[in-house]
Amino acid sequence: MGCLTAPFKLLALLLFVAALALAWLYRDRLGDIGRAAWREATGRPAPAVDSGMPSPAALERAERKVESLARADSVILTAEETASLFQRGLEPYSRAFFDSMQVRLGAGTIGVTTIVRTDRLPSGLLGPFGGALREREPVSADGAVRVTGPGRGVWEVRRLQFRDIPLPRDAIPRLLGRATGDSARSEVPLALPARVGGVQVRPDGVTLYREAR
Repeated sequence: MGCLTAPFKLLALLLFVAALALAWLYRDRLGDIGRAAWREATGRPAPAVDSGMPSPAALERAERKVESLARADSVILTAEETASLFQRGLEPYSRAFFDSMQVRLGAGTIGVTTIVRTDRLPSGLLGPFGGALREREPVSADGAVRVTGPGRGVWEVRRLQFRDIPLPRDAIPRLLGRATGDSARSEVPLALPARVGGVQVRPDGVTLYREAR
């Protein structure tokens, strides 16, 4: 009898180990699901998020605000103005790979939803995910922005999703490293106006500071 049940015990053990591995890889997703369920159970509203798309007019307004940092300690950008500066700051990536972009402002994070031209990505970049993707795929990513020097910053991507396929958080640095050609890099380089010394992101706007914060 013990010999008959042994394979089932082994299968149950393997399934348990696989479940633990998936829970660890997607621990950030499970945390989000748990927080969403708690909000629904307690009747609390979801965090407010403002969004906007780039435009030439919004970019012009943002540039005027940045120039005013020569006289002011800080300026506040709308979601549309942030999206316009962010799109320019992500070049050449945005020009080569993105068809469109929408920016979401959260508490300390900037989220981007875009259509990525996966056929233009470096060969083998997506590994086993590559075969499941079409030439153009919706992609969503979230991360914090940090100033690293005059005119320089990074976007620290903490969440990345192709279509409805979320990537494990631990896999994101490896993917970004291959995309930027720097295996040691875990962020996306971001060009910032030279006058910007600090950035604070809130759901209702992005504050740019003249001095580092």
